[in-house]
Amino acid sequence: MNLISIIIPTYNREKYIAQAIDSVLSQDYPNKEIIVVDDGSTDNTREIVAKYDSQVKYIHKENSGVALTRNLGVASASGDLIAWLDSDDYYLSGKLSVQAKYLDEHPEADIVFTKYENFVEGEVTPEIAERLFSESENRYHMAASLARCSLFDEIGNYDEKYKIGSDADWIFRAKIVYDKNLDHYIDVPYYRRRFHTSNIRLSKPLDKNYNNRIMAENLKKKMTMGREK
Repeated sequence: MNLISIIIPTYNREKYIAQAIDSVLSQDYPNKEIIVVDDGSTDNTREIVAKYDSQVKYIHKENSGVALTRNLGVASASGDLIAWLDSDDYYLSGKLSVQAKYLDEHPEADIVFTKYENFVEGEVTPEIAERLFSESENRYHMAASLARCSLFDEIGNYDEKYKIGSDADWIFRAKIVYDKNLDHYIDVPYYRRRFHTSNIRLSKPLDKNYNNRIMAENLKKKMTMGREK
C-alpha cells in the first residue's frame, strides 16, 4: 500500500486547522502522513497543531507566501503519492481511499481529481456568496487532487513569483508545456471548500484575465522548449 503524504499549507488558521487535520485522521486509508507547513502564523495555529503530537509533522517558516510553503511541503514528503488540503477546508469520508484505488486501477494516470463542494461561513455577505456559487466549477482544483510524487519531480515546483495563482500556473505547465493528461476525475464530492472573510479569494478583486495571462506565459514556455529541441 502506497504511503500518501497530505500537505496542509497554513497561515493564521487557528479557527479551522483542527477540523482540517481531523478530516485527514478520520480517513479510512491507513498508510498516510500529515505535513502542516506553517507560513509564519501569528495566532495560535502552532499550539493547536502541537496537540496532535506525532500524528502530524509540523514545519514552521517565516512568512513568504503559499508557493514556497507548498514547495517545502513537497520537499518534506516521504510518500509515493501527494495530496493537498487547504487549512480552512476539509475532506469528506473516503477521499484518499477512493483516489488511491483509482490510481492503482489506472497506471497511466499521474493525478486524479475529485469533485468538491463550496460552502460559505455565516459572516460572508449574501452578495459575495452569490458571486462565488455562480462561478463555474474548476475540475483541476489542486487541493482536491491525489498525484504520484513522480509527477512533481517531472513538472517541478510551484513558481514562487506568483503570490496568487501558483497552482493554476502548475496546472497550465503540466498540461501545456509537458503535455500531461490531467483529465482523470471522480465526479463525486470528497472535498469541502470554505469561503470566509479572510479567504484570499475574497480579499482581492477577481481578475478574469489573470488565468489567461498565466496560460499565455506557459504557451511561450512551450514554444521556447520546441525551439530548443
